Amino acid sequence: MSQKIYKRNYLIIVVLFLFFSNTQTGYSVEINNLNDLNQLTNISSNKGTLNPSFDPDIYQYNVQVSFLDSEIILRAETDNASLLIQVNGNNPRASFNETRVPLVFGTTSIPINLIKDGQIVNQYFVDVIRPIPTTEEIDDWRTLIKDLSILAISSLIKSLA
Repeated sequence: MSQKIYKRNYLIIVVLFLFFSNTQTGYSVEINNLNDLNQLTNISSNKGTLNPSFDPDIYQYNVQVSFLDSEIILRAETDNASLLIQVNGNNPRASFNETRVPLVFGTTSIPINLIKDGQIVNQYFVDVIRPIPTTEEIDDWRTLIKDLSILAISSLIKSLA
């Protein structure tokens, strides 16, 4: 029987061998530092909520934003000092990488690469969903912009008088 137990910075793999004889029972325990894994320790964004919540063993995420959001800032982090993080094709950086990514209407898929010795060793994806505005929402914004423009012009005229 084999069981993985995650606790803080250590991955403990316990392998139990039972030999069905009168006198032998064998146990083997191997402890590996999590820093040896090619994984992120966190992904976060300045808008929306990561879905599902971050887990280093989940490699695909979604974030829902407003139709008004034209960009998002993603931050990816790792504790593994031998890894570089590259978000959406930017320059790879050690430890963490925070990147501003422009959004299109619909889905923008953002790759996060983990690089070791010049090779991609792991990859995560964040799909940012920016809905296409309805005609009603567009009309509401046009009205608001028109009202704000009138207010700004009125204020400017009063300040010049």
